[in-house]
Amino acid sequence: MAGLRTALHGAGVVPLVVAPRGGMLGDIPVQRTSQTASSVEFDAAIALVASPDAPTQRLLDELFRQGKAIGATGDGESALGSARIDPGAAGIVVAGADEVVSGIIGLLGSHRVWERLAGKEATVSA
Repeated sequence: MAGLRTALHGAGVVPLVVAPRGGMLGDIPVQRTSQTASSVEFDAAIALVASPDAPTQRLLDELFRQGKAIGATGDGESALGSARIDPGAAGIVVAGADEVVSGIIGLLGSHRVWERLAGKEATVSA
């Protein structure tokens, strides 16, 4: 996670760490809990670990429906599945950490994933 944060900071992105509980993840502080995080606070999200808790699923679902870019790396792809998000949908980047960071940064330039909002692709898998 530290390398991912460093890459995002280097691109001028301010990452917020969200986890089911507050405290520290190693030496990185948790800035929002999944209970208190609101989708309006984020322009994009990157899922790093599988998280079956309902608040995280809700957050990812809201970000998806709002047309925001979402990335997943490692076990984070499972979080997309838990939120019933199609990993092949427009604006979803599932890859290694470096590719996810570059993909998300590229998507941030358009503020939203307009292709998804226009209904050109399925938004939720069944």
